[in-house]
Amino acid sequence: LLYESVIVDSREKYTRPGQGFPPGFIYYWTEDAESGEEVPAVPAPGYMEKCLNWIDQAFNDETVFPTDATIDWPTDFLDNHICRIFTYMFRTFAILYHCHYELLVQNKVANLLNTTLKHFVFFSIRYNLLIDEEELLALATPVEKIKKEYIKAWNKSSIKRKISQNAKKTLKTT
Repeated sequence: LLYESVIVDSREKYTRPGQGFPPGFIYYWTEDAESGEEVPAVPAPGYMEKCLNWIDQAFNDETVFPTDATIDWPTDFLDNHICRIFTYMFRTFAILYHCHYELLVQNKVANLLNTTLKHFVFFSIRYNLLIDEEELLALATPVEKIKKEYIKAWNKSSIKRKISQNAKKTLKTT
């Protein structure tokens, strides 16, 4: 329901190519383009739909995410698939924050978006999946705040202490 209200809201507001993106950003959908072909800008609602559809198709593609334990994962899994998924997800966050935040506040789900972004950034940092620094500028303020929060939590973390203790044990045995 929320997704539908955001799409309806954005389709009414952003109808021209290049509209509805964070200030200073225009995202182009290159997945449908032939090599060397000029890629036209699309409005943000169309871009978000394309991102979410692409991610859904990737998750359901057995050659990308095999569910059979005897099938190997693609060699380019991290670089080509996971990084692209994270880029598309981040861009969707950026569009939601810049163009639909008031609607999310009205529907009392802004906290859900904030929490989801926090988990996304924490996970990205923890597993070294952070998006290119230029991409992060679209949400510079919240991302920097979340990064600082992560560092503070990491410094207090028992996981860090366990990792450090295991590293010390490993160093002593070698």
